[in-house]
Amino acid sequence: MDHDMRANCPKRVHGWASEEEVVYGLVFILAVGASWVFFRYRCKVCLNVAMAGQDCCGGGMRWRVLYGAVSWVFLLRVFLPYFFGSDGSSESTSPAVLGVETNTTAELQTLVNLTDFQFTLMTPHCQPAAPLLLFLVHSAPDHGAHRAVIRRTWGSQARVVFLLGQVNNPERQLALEAESLRHNDLVQGNFLDSYRNLTYKQIMGLKWASFFCPKASYIFKVDDDVFIDVPQLSAFLRDTYGPGRPPKSLLLCYVFRYPFAKRSYRSKWRVTFQEYKGHYYPSYCSGYIVGMSSEVANHLHKASLTEPFFWIDDVFVSGILASKVGLSHTDLNNLVPAKLSLTENYLNHPLPIRPPPMLGAPDLDLETIKKLWVRAQEYYNP
Repeated sequence: MDHDMRANCPKRVHGWASEEEVVYGLVFILAVGASWVFFRYRCKVCLNVAMAGQDCCGGGMRWRVLYGAVSWVFLLRVFLPYFFGSDGSSESTSPAVLGVETNTTAELQTLVNLTDFQFTLMTPHCQPAAPLLLFLVHSAPDHGAHRAVIRRTWGSQARVVFLLGQVNNPERQLALEAESLRHNDLVQGNFLDSYRNLTYKQIMGLKWASFFCPKASYIFKVDDDVFIDVPQLSAFLRDTYGPGRPPKSLLLCYVFRYPFAKRSYRSKWRVTFQEYKGHYYPSYCSGYIVGMSSEVANHLHKASLTEPFFWIDDVFVSGILASKVGLSHTDLNNLVPAKLSLTENYLNHPLPIRPPPMLGAPDLDLETIKKLWVRAQEYYNP
């Protein structure tokens, strides 16, 4: 998901609801309070006037009972998805058991609903053959400067490939081909590189990892405007999951819990009921960094072959497909906070010398990434 998409993600309040949902809740509470005051006042007026034979208080009570019933229906409709999936089924709380599955040539040629898929640029080698960390970096064709900065900084410490779609400009394509020859780290598919095709890009990355780098221990999907402290991340993963391979069902990210599907014409996230029928999405990952085992990458790739295309890539991959496979998210919010304020504070206070925020923050400019790299080197190589 690019930075424009992330800017429109629902902002979580205290980690469990979006701002939009909090507003709905406050409006509902005010409506309940106003109705209660109204009926109390109505009964009081009736009793003071003492109109013989007129059961206005009883009528008020009947209205309160009806209103209460409707209120409970509303509350259940709004808040049940935080405990159950958007289709009413309970979200998996135990990790899925994923086995090893063989990939076929037919699967290599299929990308979600595209049956004529081909890699137009690709490195068929994963060097080293079994890397601890493999980074699948979502990039845009004209982000050559971003790719160059990553290669010179944190990307030099791990296996990195950059994911791209096709371009309509022949000169731009020739430049990408030359870049691929120089660095051998571009993976490009025969779909147009566009906002609505990010799902193809993300599944293509999982496909490449599954076919050409299946022995990678940890696979991270990231954007090209982030900074990763690779030594710190490697140590964190070893301390958390041990020195060997990670749990086969690992899906590690910053989680959005059951956000509303946007229907407003003012939202660039708007989806029609033909595109998505539910009112809520399943829990899904903030797209700027998503980690997983190679088994999870392969199963998400395979699940995409039988699921209808949906253009919001993070909802589709780490939400819909993850739910289909039976995965539970491991929420990084509980383990590694990532805030821009932490990055700014780190850069503005050079002493004491300390490691940078492990996962930085999304939407970093290139100068900030380079500054973080310099500070990291001062710490690791004093």
